[in-house]
Amino acid sequence: MPKLSNVVELPSFLETETLSDRVYRQLRRALKSGAYRPGEKITTRAVASALNVSLTPVREAMARLVSEGGLSMVGPKTVVVPRLSPEDYEEIFSVRFALEGMAAEMAAARADASFIDELEAIHLAFAARRAAGDFAAALELNEKFHFTLYRHSRQPRIVGIIESLWVPFGPSLSLIYPKFGSSEDGIKPHSDVISALRRGSPGKVRAAIENDLTVGRAKILPLLTALDTSSDRHRTKPRKD
Repeated sequence: MPKLSNVVELPSFLETETLSDRVYRQLRRALKSGAYRPGEKITTRAVASALNVSLTPVREAMARLVSEGGLSMVGPKTVVVPRLSPEDYEEIFSVRFALEGMAAEMAAARADASFIDELEAIHLAFAARRAAGDFAAALELNEKFHFTLYRHSRQPRIVGIIESLWVPFGPSLSLIYPKFGSSEDGIKPHSDVISALRRGSPGKVRAAIENDLTVGRAKILPLLTALDTSSDRHRTKPRKD
């Protein structure tokens, strides 16, 4: 599966964003879903080719992501995906744990049968792609599962903060595969979310999401610790206003 899909052309009367905005959105989604690995180099030509656009909107979108810390400029023309240090990861994890659990619980309180069926379909597709070894698709579906749930909370500010945390965190998800591609604990938390939703138990939905994050942390943190010894590490840095 390609890391980026072609930008969808909208009818002129529906267009409310520039081409640069749409490229930015596509790149941001790719980072969130683990399509890029920590330390991976990203070129404007490769992105422009993948999205079938010119270089200018790609440069603008990448510059925007650099300013936000989603990408890192390590040379005059070299842009890479930052590697989180273990300390950075732990800080992001602590905020995600609080906010994602909250959003999941609030979403569960609003969930009806139709929504639960939609979320379960995403989970089943995720499990199928994972079992088939299509880890790029599995990562994309994992992101879709989480944000379909969180957005159902109808709390756009909370979801916006969560999204901003997934931009630097997402590439670290790619480290899980293929090493942990067959582990059952990569599937069970999502199944537990669905089961708790069907039982009408928002508290257990929150617990299942918190468990999902905790399971992921146990896998990712040691891998980041190992990467932290690399001499060419590119860490994310907080922006200075």
